[in-house]
Amino acid sequence: MQNERAGAPKGKGKEKRCQGDNIPPDPSLEMKVHKDWLRKLQNHLLCQLHSGDGLKTYCWVKLKGGHCEINNNEMTL
Repeated sequence: MQNERAGAPKGKGKEKRCQGDNIPPDPSLEMKVHKDWLRKLQNHLLCQLHSGDGLKTYCWVKLKGGHCEINNNEMTL
């Protein structure tokens, strides 16, 4: 009995979770606007010429002609 703490709870003490606990909260209005603008930018920069089956490639058109590929990280800066 020396190893037991006085008043220590028995079991793990975890409460049951319901399905609603797994649903994330709705994003803020600002996040919805940012996500909408990102989708518009992606649709505008989606390159049909360089994209293949299951692979989306984003490009912007150079002033002197030609395309320059960009990745998602560059779009979100």
